[in-house]
Amino acid sequence: MAAPEWLPPPPGQSQFPHAFGFATAADGGVWIAANGGLLHWHAGRLHNTAHQPGQIDSLSSNAVISLARGADGTLWVGTANGLDRLLGDHGGAAR
Repeated sequence: MAAPEWLPPPPGQSQFPHAFGFATAADGGVWIAANGGLLHWHAGRLHNTAHQPGQIDSLSSNAVISLARGADGTLWVGTANGLDRLLGDHGGAAR
């Protein structure tokens, strides 16, 4: 799925990555599953939550392929390396 034209590319990128899914965020923003990481659009700004090698609370991969919101509000993030649980609506993940 192509990202909406109103979304700017993430910092340091010339074009928006391919988007695979969207989910609402508790702050009124939107989470975006993309091939460059987990993106968060809020208040006109785009933030990229990315895999950080050696950091246990980062995404398991930058290839984010799906998003699902649990009944308790937890955001589950499907990546090329497994399933992550977002820790809060501003980043950090548990595998």
